[in-house]
Amino acid sequence: MKRLLALMMFAVSLGAAAQSGDCSSYMTLTSTPSDCDASGSVTADVSECSTSISEGSPVMQALYEGFAFPGAFNCLELGAAFGCEETGLHLHASLSNAGVSHSDLMNELQTHASSSLVMQALYEGLQVPYLGYCLEGYYYCELIGSVLALRLCLAGVSYSDLMNELQALAGGLETSDCIVSWSDSTGNSVGEGFSISGLAAGTYTASLTHSNGCTDSQTIEVLLECNGCTHENATNYNSTATFEDGSCLYNQGAFDAGYEAAVASVECPPCANSDCPGDFTADGYIGVDDILSMLSLYDTSCSQ
Repeated sequence: MKRLLALMMFAVSLGAAAQSGDCSSYMTLTSTPSDCDASGSVTADVSECSTSISEGSPVMQALYEGFAFPGAFNCLELGAAFGCEETGLHLHASLSNAGVSHSDLMNELQTHASSSLVMQALYEGLQVPYLGYCLEGYYYCELIGSVLALRLCLAGVSYSDLMNELQALAGGLETSDCIVSWSDSTGNSVGEGFSISGLAAGTYTASLTHSNGCTDSQTIEVLLECNGCTHENATNYNSTATFEDGSCLYNQGAFDAGYEAAVASVECPPCANSDCPGDFTADGYIGVDDILSMLSLYDTSCSQ
């Protein structure tokens, strides 16, 4: 009876912990230092978290293949007229070969339009009657590229944005039971995902949201390890470097100029006895003292 009571109390305590919403035991944070060019990273290792991949879309696959050629890039990214004519014809061929009708296409785009700027731009751009005419009878296909190029441009969607999203939808989307959002020390968001890179040195906070309802928030520091030349008089001095790596370089021309300027500043004293050249001590006799005086001025430049 006591054992049963203990088990019941333990179960109650587990239930209370689950209801508290604390899943701090799920997440462990690590980081790599930042180099001089903000190359640090943070990673959240999350347990009790599964992922799944949804089935890919044949409609999105046909769209991806329809835009996957140089002419589409020239049209949608650069606005080139000759590329836009090719784009409509190429899109017609890809959708027709896949057996995708106009209504199939528009229904699929409308499904994703509410959650995607790229899909919204495509949906609005392909609503024009020209697309239906093109798919059904091969008419006005050369106009589709120009309309899409304008719509994507107005929405701020680049060619790479378009292709990346189409490729993801064509191959199926990966979903996770966990979402990790990152923010910096000032509270600004720096992205989502289990790993974030390209970070400057500083403190970052990871906020975990689990599908079971629990949450967690932890912080971790990205250190600065900037190797470089720390000598201020070197030509490649790096003011942001924190560790001297022996890479300092010195401009030889500037060194020579400085040396010559220093030598030029040394003035030779006049001979003490002009009647007796070489008598530097002016004692009327040229001896060892005069030689020593001369040697003391060796390798100096006298002003003219």
